[in-house]
Amino acid sequence: MRFIEGARRVTIMSAREGIFDEVRAWLSSTEFEQAYIFGSLIHKNGSHFLKDRSDVDLVARFENDLNCLDRVSCVTSALQSTHELNLKLLAQLGRDDAKNSITSVISVSEKELALGIHKDGSKDFFSHNEFANVATGDVSKLGATLRLRSARMESVLDALRKAQDYRNKFLSISPSGHRKVADFEGPDSLPKALSRSAAQVRWGREVRAADDQRFDINEGQVYLLQLVAARRNDCAELEELFKNLAIRMGGRGENTPLVPEQQLLLWEILADDAMQVVSDSRSSKAASEPVKAARRKLAAAVKQKMLIDSGNRCAFPGCNVPLGENGIAEFAFIRHPTLGGPRYDSRWPPDKAVDPDNLIVLCPTHHAVIDRSPDDYPVSMILRWKKSSNAEELEFNAKNVVTLLRLILRMANVYF
Repeated sequence: MRFIEGARRVTIMSAREGIFDEVRAWLSSTEFEQAYIFGSLIHKNGSHFLKDRSDVDLVARFENDLNCLDRVSCVTSALQSTHELNLKLLAQLGRDDAKNSITSVISVSEKELALGIHKDGSKDFFSHNEFANVATGDVSKLGATLRLRSARMESVLDALRKAQDYRNKFLSISPSGHRKVADFEGPDSLPKALSRSAAQVRWGREVRAADDQRFDINEGQVYLLQLVAARRNDCAELEELFKNLAIRMGGRGENTPLVPEQQLLLWEILADDAMQVVSDSRSSKAASEPVKAARRKLAAAVKQKMLIDSGNRCAFPGCNVPLGENGIAEFAFIRHPTLGGPRYDSRWPPDKAVDPDNLIVLCPTHHAVIDRSPDDYPVSMILRWKKSSNAEELEFNAKNVVTLLRLILRMANVYF
């Protein structure tokens, strides 16, 4: 019996060393900064690892401060190497099942680790499990414990979990090449999970958003279109993605599927926005108090005129997207009436704070952009945007008219 146990221990240790070697080779062929093995392969020196069916669980860490495009590049470029890793592990472990992936790769950023974000929602996952660095062999904990937060912030964090989960599925590829992700064709414009997560981020960002907007798929679709439109000129991939989304949401052109790489890019764009919401909540709480005190009710007639004058489009240059039939439109101050507010001008009469001449129609994303960096967006610049908006240049069809009417009715009692 002791001989059998000893032989089994030697076999497990040999398999473990071989797996570490293969994962090290995999890491060197990817753009990830570090990789860790966790789970049954390292728990109690691998005594719980079963060669015929246990997964090889990995955490792959991005380099610090990568943006959404860089993360997409990192993940997509690792797909072929991950496939090759599964083929090598299939042979090394002597398995017959080539249809199921042997590896499970969780791709994480430093900020996600600091927040305790895990794809399955486990608040203690990174702070309580042990992770073996494949380069050094050192075993340690990773990241922090997720702290309980407000409902709106929890809504934003949930979108970060879903983005991490999609990365995991994107890199799930079996030795035979079977994948967990596929092209999305519809009938909805976007995958429901993506639309709901976008609605959650928007709900978490907009403190005045109603509770019934939190999981509203239409809200999420429009919000994602706005996020993509804001960056459409950054690169050809984003421009192509914007055109694809615009067509899928009712624009003119041939409707084409969203390939997994485009879905991944949408998740990462949303993750960047969610992380910005988290950052803003930490740094601007005190600064937001005087702004709240300055809110005034905006008359429905004023809203109606401004929506017509704007053509129901965001005035931010390069955005110009329809603001949607769900009322995702904001009336931003050009000159804030409160001392300390963005672009405050003591010469502007307080009683004209809600005058149409002092307001501009923007999407939520660009409203936040101009107010976070008022020095980059002075009054003179925003007035030029307002002047250049020309509703007569827009093509209105029956759908546009219905959308506009719904906006007016929905926003009759909204505060800006």
